[in-house]
Amino acid sequence: RGSVDDVLDRFIQTGRTAKAYGVVRICSDVPIIVPESIDGLVSVGKSGLYDFVGFGNTTAYPGVGFVLLSALEKVAGMPNIPDYYREHVDIGVYQNPKIFRLGAYHEQDPFFIRRETYRLYIDNYADYFLVEHIHQKLLKTESPDEIIDYRKVLEYVDTHRELLDINSRIKQKPVDHKSKKIAVITSTEKSIGLGHISRCLTFAQSLQWELYAKIHFFVQNVTSSIRDKIHDYGFVLHEVDDNREELSKQIIQNKFDGAVIDYKPPTPLSLIRELSSKGIKVITIDDVSEAMAESDLAVFPSAHASEDELAEMTAFSKKFCYGKDFVFINQELIWANLLEKTDDNYILITMGGSDPCSLTNKVLSYIQQCDNILKKRRLKIKVIVGENNIHKKEIENIAEKAQNTEVLIQPKNFYSLLTNANTVITAFGVTTYELAFLGKPSLLIAHTLENYEAQKRLLKYKFFLDGGFYQTLSHDLFKQQFETLIRDTKTRNVLSKNGKKLVDGFGSSRVAKELMNIIE
Repeated sequence: RGSVDDVLDRFIQTGRTAKAYGVVRICSDVPIIVPESIDGLVSVGKSGLYDFVGFGNTTAYPGVGFVLLSALEKVAGMPNIPDYYREHVDIGVYQNPKIFRLGAYHEQDPFFIRRETYRLYIDNYADYFLVEHIHQKLLKTESPDEIIDYRKVLEYVDTHRELLDINSRIKQKPVDHKSKKIAVITSTEKSIGLGHISRCLTFAQSLQWELYAKIHFFVQNVTSSIRDKIHDYGFVLHEVDDNREELSKQIIQNKFDGAVIDYKPPTPLSLIRELSSKGIKVITIDDVSEAMAESDLAVFPSAHASEDELAEMTAFSKKFCYGKDFVFINQELIWANLLEKTDDNYILITMGGSDPCSLTNKVLSYIQQCDNILKKRRLKIKVIVGENNIHKKEIENIAEKAQNTEVLIQPKNFYSLLTNANTVITAFGVTTYELAFLGKPSLLIAHTLENYEAQKRLLKYKFFLDGGFYQTLSHDLFKQQFETLIRDTKTRNVLSKNGKKLVDGFGSSRVAKELMNIIE
């Protein structure tokens, strides 16, 4: 009940209804607390010596405090208070030590002394991912009433400090910061697969987590899995059709500061010009066309451009980002790589969301003819099939006749599957660079001539084996490359080392900073 925007007033009205002396505020983004510490906090608050009591040296999190109702009423009655006082409730008390009496509860147990680098509250999806992982590891029952021992949480993180990297790149937004609004325009139509939306999500994460941007997605042909993912990340989704005039109207009316456009090239020049005319900064992704001359920043998150393409970028772009330092790697893949690995021994086949060339069928039939090496190495086969793949039934029929072969339709744990695979066979695309980051031995097959040329240009980095163009891929060539990939330890080690050296996982952050410099 009460005002949506005035949380301070909601607290005051609730306190008055309950005839409360004080209020204990525990924010919902603080899911792991120490009940005994809350009791200690309240005991200090009830002493009557302070208007506000927070935590001193303990690891209890921001968003937990005891405040007198009279202090909140006094803040609400101040003239011209900033909006964030009304949003963050008790901040108007503890930011004014000359007006209010401030106290602190200090935990006596040295084990609970504050660990400054531990971020165990939830402001975004990265925080949620970390806390959920800890929760699942420590949960003993399925009861919703179970309270996880905070000491166990700290002990677990103390011995798994690599987990802190999951949300270490998150910067806490200052309470008075005015966030920039960014529109992300893309599509998930079958002809382009899910690569475009995947890298847009990666870029949006960097914009939100490191630069506090508010992200709105404008997407054509939204699938249910993508809809869920956008909502999971905390972004706003607008499902749109191909009416570009209506699209630009929406973005202009909502006063966006920037627009990221990732369509299958070329990007419509009319859309770029309309947005630019209203002062909206435009960023295009992977579009070597006239669009790069019209946009404020042209981004090419790859290292496989031809000499002609690179010359065009240099000659026509106002500003551009290209090369291995700007390759986007999805944060969920980075996190999956930090978690404990499984001992499941399998080869992963993934040919993109739609696989229009039915490449999965071809590879699956070829790999079944390498039965001896599969048995000798005790290798299983896992096949990922996108929800847009029209050949699903055929693939399932092939797998059903084979041994140790599992078909997974649009699995939600894709990055975990990628991370834990022994070897990956894939089509050239976004996954190529993800495998490089992981240092995962892989066999690449191009499903278009354009991709084949790009794949050949990447061979100089020596982080994958070349399966060539799908139409010319023979069983003999496949068998030769496949057996080398599985049996030759030296080759596997070289591929892994070279891939990790090529991609460091910070590409989207670098581009995000370039974008915000332009907008600022």
